Amino acid sequence: MFEGDIPRPIALVGIAAISSNRVLGNKGKIPWHLPAELRHFRKTTVDHPLIMGRATFDSIDRKPLDRRQIVVLSRQPPDGPPAAGVLLTSSIRSALTHVSAISDRAFVAGGAQIFAALLPYIGEFILTTVHQPFDGDTFLPEFEHDFLEVQSVTVEDRIDFTISCLQRPSWRRITLLKDGTINRCMEPLLPADVPAQPIT
Repeated sequence: MFEGDIPRPIALVGIAAISSNRVLGNKGKIPWHLPAELRHFRKTTVDHPLIMGRATFDSIDRKPLDRRQIVVLSRQPPDGPPAAGVLLTSSIRSALTHVSAISDRAFVAGGAQIFAALLPYIGEFILTTVHQPFDGDTFLPEFEHDFLEVQSVTVEDRIDFTISCLQRPSWRRITLLKDGTINRCMEPLLPADVPAQPIT
């Protein structure tokens, strides 16, 4: 996977769509259907790997997405063998090692627990905010205080929405060493930076 001890850097980018009251989903489904937002998601993530939790994977009917490797990060992987283009793992370190072998940029697509677990390693977040509140049972944890908005655009659809690009003041680019150790750029090497235990 790696040549010698040369570190392989990877940029983690969060991507999510929420309602005006921060709802991510309701009963395993997205409460809205906005064709323009779906096109934005595909255009943004195509040709890059996606890390997501089991519930998020279930919400897309456990199907692979074209031109995107999916890594399902969960203590309870979906039933049955994974489809082509889908990797199942319970380890954050394993997930990051795998996606770094594919690309220097990977997207974290939720749900709430996955965002919470990987947020310390995400350097950019592409956040869609739908201009309407919805009932839901899954919410995006607040994180914006650690980021700066560098760009935003409002799109007209059945319900208008705004896409915002948020970045940390100092971009976090993760370096994966041959043994799976993770190091954040511009910070001291921390061999235990990411826990080896399964996702909780």
